[in-house]
Amino acid sequence: LTMHNGKLPIVEEPISKELLNFWVLFAEAFDYDYDNITQLIQNPQRIEDLKVKSKNHFLKLSNIYWKKCHLLTRDELDESDDLFRVFRRDVGELFEGMVTIVKSDLFNSLTNSILVNLSNVNENILDIESSLYLLNSISSVFTENNVQSENIQAISTLFQSSYFGTLTNMLDEYSSQENNHSLAPYFTRT
Repeated sequence: LTMHNGKLPIVEEPISKELLNFWVLFAEAFDYDYDNITQLIQNPQRIEDLKVKSKNHFLKLSNIYWKKCHLLTRDELDESDDLFRVFRRDVGELFEGMVTIVKSDLFNSLTNSILVNLSNVNENILDIESSLYLLNSISSVFTENNVQSENIQAISTLFQSSYFGTLTNMLDEYSSQENNHSLAPYFTRT
């Protein structure tokens, strides 16, 4: 049901919005009750199988919601702007819950998405923005005591790439097209 087609998660298909709260609660329950779950199972192989299956499930779920939280164009937003912003905030909350289960794979997936899409920014701007938005959301989970070295390496790779130069060029381009481009309101220099 979460994969239900429709570009606009609020207007064209409300199912993923309705299921979002379920997935947030499910991820939180899985994380918070993990010790109780392992005590109930008491079989190391079944516990390991559960870890693998849950990780794969949440990675698939992250890909679905990553696509659904892409920015909408000015024409698509209309009166649904506030609802879509709430939806995106809630997707960020889901990713915060999933990162404790999926660990560095989620972080690496988002970082790699940015790096891969830098080669054609104009075509992939929504993918880049969605990944940056969700990286920002999950970064609130990390402290100096719990950040994984893989995450630091992923961010380091991003910073060593052409990311900043590309971002600056993109902002200049979109700023100069402010009245013409449908995404221009999102990309203005302050």
